[in-house]
Amino acid sequence: MSIKQKFTVILAGVALVSSVASAAGAPSNVTNTTAVLSGNTITVSWSAVSDAAFYRVYYSRQSILDNGGDYDDTDRTQGTVPSYTFQSLPFKSGKLYVAILAVSADGMESEGFETEASVELPSPAAPAASASSVPAIPTETIPVVTSVPMTVSEVKADSSTGVLITFTKPVLKGHSFSPRFFLISDGSGVVLETGTGVITGSGMSILLETVKQEPTKVYHLTILEPVPAEDGTNLPTSASKISFAGFIVPVEIVEVWEASSSASSISYASIEDLPYVRNPVIVDSPPVPKPEMPVTVNTAGVAETGLPDSGIGIFGISIVSGILAGRRMRRRK
Repeated sequence: MSIKQKFTVILAGVALVSSVASAAGAPSNVTNTTAVLSGNTITVSWSAVSDAAFYRVYYSRQSILDNGGDYDDTDRTQGTVPSYTFQSLPFKSGKLYVAILAVSADGMESEGFETEASVELPSPAAPAASASSVPAIPTETIPVVTSVPMTVSEVKADSSTGVLITFTKPVLKGHSFSPRFFLISDGSGVVLETGTGVITGSGMSILLETVKQEPTKVYHLTILEPVPAEDGTNLPTSASKISFAGFIVPVEIVEVWEASSSASSISYASIEDLPYVRNPVIVDSPPVPKPEMPVTVNTAGVAETGLPDSGIGIFGISIVSGILAGRRMRRRK
């Protein structure tokens, strides 16, 4: 399946960063583009651009220049050689249109398409005539449906040395994402060095290793190379920048305070719902031991205490004691 993207979007992005492009020095436009068909291979050539680090090859079923920059898919060269060879025919029939943009070392493309080349693709061979008199059934031509390209859904700092890039589709498994795919810089244009990206999770994210980020500092991510999706589409390159903040290390004391706050926020509907807690100030008094009474054994062999069993006897003893005490007082007088 191929990608179709409006070149006007690219022109809008170029217009937004025109001042930056002028300062960095965008490469010159590519001229003298030609295409030659040989068997099942197509070789495209063009005039070299002195300040180009590599070239992007855009191709389509229709003219790219006559359709406002529309194209079906793109690829790139691996160096500065001004030629590219399709090892197999991109389309089974029709006409192939090719246009080239030069790309500088810092990812800046030339301003636009200036020339394009086209080549007529060979028609599929007609089936051999059958000896049977039954007429051949014509095959139905299935129209080509352009898939929706993959986009970036989120960019965030996963750690102080990692940036997690999440896409809307699963990324092509086994693909290596070298530092040339992504560019991270701050507001002043200083580049944050990155390592090789690794596909993580469900396959819809790439974890990009970086040097240590500054907390809360704003960084910008730029896509320099098309990121391939699992379904055959690509994430096109773009001059647009996606902003994200540097990783903030969580403070442990804040976590402890939040935990204590949540633990003390329990509320009750009424006083009856409160849990019972014994008042620690009120304690039970220890039992007072009863004085032991002397025990004697009478002539019948029965044990007796020093006090009579009945309450009346105790009361009588108290009265007798009072009378005796009164007599003693009188004698003293």
